[in-house]
Amino acid sequence: MSVRGAKSPSNHDLTIPLNDDPSAAADHGHRVDVPAAASLEHRKPSRRRSTVGTDFEKDAKLKIDMDMKKKGLLNQGSFAPGFRFNAEMALRVAFGVLLASAIQTRESDYSPAANHSKKWVLFPDWYYLGGLSYCATAVIFTTKDNIGATVREVCQGFIGVGMALVYNIVLFSIFNMRTSDPAAPDPTDDFLRISRTFSSSAYWVNLHNFYVILPFIVLFTVAILLLPFETNTKKFALGNNLFFALTIINPTDPLNSSKLKLTGDPFYEEANILKNLQLYFLLGVAGSLLSLFITFVPYPIFGISKLRKEAKKASDEVLEILNLIVDSYCFKNKNVEHMDFLRVTLQRKFEAETARNLRMVALVEDVWWEQLLGIHALLKFNRSMVKNQVRLLGSLVSDLRSLSHAMKLEQYERLHIEYMKTLQREIYIIQLRSGDLLDEICEGVNNSVAHLELKSLHPLETQMENTLHRYRSIQNRTLRNKRASAADVAGNVPLNLFLFSLHSFCSTLIEFQASHNAKEYDDTTRARAFVVATLKNFFVGHTYTRLEIVSTFKATAAITMGTFLAVYVYAYSNTTPGAVAYVMGNHIGGSFSITVNRVGGVVAGSVVPSVFQFFISQVCDPQALNVFLTNFVLFLWVAVSMYFRFAGGYGNYAGLVSAFIAAGILLRQSDVCLPGGSDTFGSIAISSYSALAQTSVGIILFIIVEMMLSPESAGRMLRRNIQDTLKQLQKSFDVLFGHHMSSSDEIDDKTLEELSELLEKTIPKLIAEQEKLLGEANAEPALWRPPFSSQKYESVLQISKRLLSNNNLLFKLVKWFNFRVKQNKVNRKNAEDIRDGGDEDDNRYDDGDATSYQKWATASRQFQSAISDTFATLNTLFSDGFVYAEPEQTAIFMQIKEAFRLADRDCSGEIDSEEVMMMLQTIFAQSGVLNEDEIHKYVAEFMSIVDKDGSGKVSFEEFMEALENGLKLEVEVYQKMKPKAPIIAGKTATDRGSLGGALVSIDEDGAAPPRAATPPLSPSHAAAAPAGTPTTNYTAVLTPRNDEVILRKFSAVSTGTAGGFAPLSPMRRQHDVLNVDDFFLDDIARHMKVAYVEWLMEEGRFEKVSLEELLLLSCLVSGAEGIAINMTALQQIVVSS
Repeated sequence: MSVRGAKSPSNHDLTIPLNDDPSAAADHGHRVDVPAAASLEHRKPSRRRSTVGTDFEKDAKLKIDMDMKKKGLLNQGSFAPGFRFNAEMALRVAFGVLLASAIQTRESDYSPAANHSKKWVLFPDWYYLGGLSYCATAVIFTTKDNIGATVREVCQGFIGVGMALVYNIVLFSIFNMRTSDPAAPDPTDDFLRISRTFSSSAYWVNLHNFYVILPFIVLFTVAILLLPFETNTKKFALGNNLFFALTIINPTDPLNSSKLKLTGDPFYEEANILKNLQLYFLLGVAGSLLSLFITFVPYPIFGISKLRKEAKKASDEVLEILNLIVDSYCFKNKNVEHMDFLRVTLQRKFEAETARNLRMVALVEDVWWEQLLGIHALLKFNRSMVKNQVRLLGSLVSDLRSLSHAMKLEQYERLHIEYMKTLQREIYIIQLRSGDLLDEICEGVNNSVAHLELKSLHPLETQMENTLHRYRSIQNRTLRNKRASAADVAGNVPLNLFLFSLHSFCSTLIEFQASHNAKEYDDTTRARAFVVATLKNFFVGHTYTRLEIVSTFKATAAITMGTFLAVYVYAYSNTTPGAVAYVMGNHIGGSFSITVNRVGGVVAGSVVPSVFQFFISQVCDPQALNVFLTNFVLFLWVAVSMYFRFAGGYGNYAGLVSAFIAAGILLRQSDVCLPGGSDTFGSIAISSYSALAQTSVGIILFIIVEMMLSPESAGRMLRRNIQDTLKQLQKSFDVLFGHHMSSSDEIDDKTLEELSELLEKTIPKLIAEQEKLLGEANAEPALWRPPFSSQKYESVLQISKRLLSNNNLLFKLVKWFNFRVKQNKVNRKNAEDIRDGGDEDDNRYDDGDATSYQKWATASRQFQSAISDTFATLNTLFSDGFVYAEPEQTAIFMQIKEAFRLADRDCSGEIDSEEVMMMLQTIFAQSGVLNEDEIHKYVAEFMSIVDKDGSGKVSFEEFMEALENGLKLEVEVYQKMKPKAPIIAGKTATDRGSLGGALVSIDEDGAAPPRAATPPLSPSHAAAAPAGTPTTNYTAVLTPRNDEVILRKFSAVSTGTAGGFAPLSPMRRQHDVLNVDDFFLDDIARHMKVAYVEWLMEEGRFEKVSLEELLLLSCLVSGAEGIAINMTALQQIVVSS
């Protein structure tokens, strides 16, 4: 159905204000009558192609049509999204592994009994290093889901293996390995025989060779881990270095483990060793080329094509979300919380856009490697331009989140409906212009246009300015005619935030042309700059943190221990130290998440394939059947395992390991069917399961190392990251709000640059790290720590993102305001500003209006203090001191903070005696009685117990210590009853002295306080009222609305002739100092908004304030409400779990 998206030469839908007749809104309870087209707006195409109607069109029309793009929306697929592609990639890898397996085709006349018999068809007889399954392993490790990512893995593998190769070539050119001399009196001199082995076969260890090479293994490990290489490069380098070193220093003949390498045999001399190393490197090259081959055949999978498709979908989705939000805001007078489908739809679309943006960012990095092959020239693609486009789309999504937030704050009061009658058309035109401009940008980027001249840019810019001025005009007209109250204006403040969020969305589109045209797109220039920057960062710019150094030490220690086990237990197998090299992380959570997957992959890739290998190896005749069965099982197992790898999710690494282990087992060649072979069925069974055992030992090894050497928990690091994130968010809040709520001056450029660095780089980096740590902490074992609450930390992450989005919008607002000031578009000479009223030297306002300024100054100061205090409280709660805290303890701590903050009225961080008196008066007021003459004595008693240092003020630490030690307040209320004997008359009812006695007992231990005697009544205070005369008592009470102490009056009437009352049995009531029911941030923000609106309405100031200042302060107030909501939600989350 086409509602507003179709082009029409004359008439158009919904381009005029709805309910233009004022009586229509009144007839419908001040609600706008939305045409049917508006109610169906969410079903329209995301692209709105329409010219705007003229001012003479006064009728709305409904167009009914069939939209073929929406056909088949309810048709369900047979498979999950991405299943076909993931299955295809898994089959490609399995096919590549089969091709790689052909490299180890056996020589037909190979005999195990003959010395140095040629074993493989494609390799010379001098090659003995073995490891031919490495070619298949290279295919498994380097194949990714597009050509660019595969090229990246191939290059990183080349660099890693190449460094290991060059290092070992140099190393073994210098050091000659000792072998067994058959002419020596003792050919096994300096050899150690290991008889009790894991494989049940004895082997020899050359002590000289091992201890000469061991320091160089350690040196290489330290260097690789410290240098700023990519993670995969480090893995390839360490794994292959261990294989090279352990294989070469092994004194046993690699083709016959029962024999030793003999001195004088050219087969084991230095020259042949180096040739073997070089040939082994070529094996990896062949596997890497195969991985590239299978990404091109049967058709190429270009990352460039995938990136273009994702960018096209992202731009469509951005406009669809824009239309959904704006239409709901303008045409549906219903709060978002009451529109379930809209709320769920927006959440789903934002999550989808976030995931798509992450995919696009990853693809941008992948296509960089495709440029190395010149594919970008073939497809007419410019990565730098598309990278700018991806950033643009990400910024637009952030602006849309701000729009959504403004819509959630809107309560659709009367003014909103009245303003929308005028603004609907204007906003609709903005929607059209925005879609046209975004389409034009995407088309220019797809065509790799280096200099853009966007035709839709100026119309959108003009329309946005017109909309803002139109809004200001209707606002002034409405307020000038006295048609709105202060409450109406306060309810409409979120409209300012919505309009600026829409303005920010348009500005992001408008600014793209200038930033795009200012960049250099020449490949030669950019390549030269990239090389220089990379080398500079590698050798100069990298700084080593304590975490990197500690992690390097732990990994080196674990690899060294694994090397000892490999030599003395596992017959020079590099599996155990290699497991450490491939799995070792920076902390327990990171390592454990990989460990679980690796163990699962080892089990899956070894148990069942070993069973198949055991039976298949016994099929000696015909040999073709042996080959067919091996390849069939290999193809099937690798395909299934790699599907899990490409499908992603938590177990994707297990799929990779399973394919790798299975390939190593099934491609292991045995000579059990050959005469003179050393293999037996028993040795085949043991060797099949040895990978599982050695990997498990390696995993246990590095877990022990991590636990013993400066252990780092992912959960602990997550809490530290949250602390850092909160500190940076508070820093940005202090700059944005601390400056603009107390001063009308602009922020200087240097501060703006620092704030931009904070909001655009520092905090997003911390949040990305927080998201990664959250996943790792989920996999981390709790052990002795409390259970990890994934839901709690997920909520913290989401709120951190919302706080960042809120601050980002306000930062754009401040930049926009500064820009308008510099362009002389803001007249500030005769303008009035509520923030300037607090200056004692400013005598411009002596007309009795100081109350508005004072309310604003008080509310804004309280808000800043409360937010800062909340940040500090949350920072404390995420510290190590609260790791083991129960939810009840956390709640009590929060109550203490809130109680202290309520008592600390001047926000000084300390409570003085006057504030203590007001706190005690509040407690007395809750009991209904107060002896005012005694209040100062109670204050002194309270201070003597709580004020430990005698400073006359109570700090938060002293306050909390007193509460922890059992501080409690108890009020004894004495009931009055008419005595049998008359008493002496005294004061009249009009005296302020209380006729009833009350005594508060302050104690600091857990036991009940001793009963205090009632003070005797003096004659002047013990007079009885005349018979039938009401007696009156005044009690101080703290009103929660305005925080002022007032006098509350209550009465009692005596009917006897003597008229007096005498105390009887006391009623004792204990009062909780932590009588805090909720958090007050949202109340403070609301008071600030009310103070601003009252000031704005006084004396027609709304006409004296410029449009820019109106938007600035209104958005700051709405932003304060948003921050208060998010901070309150964050406190509730922390308290609840």
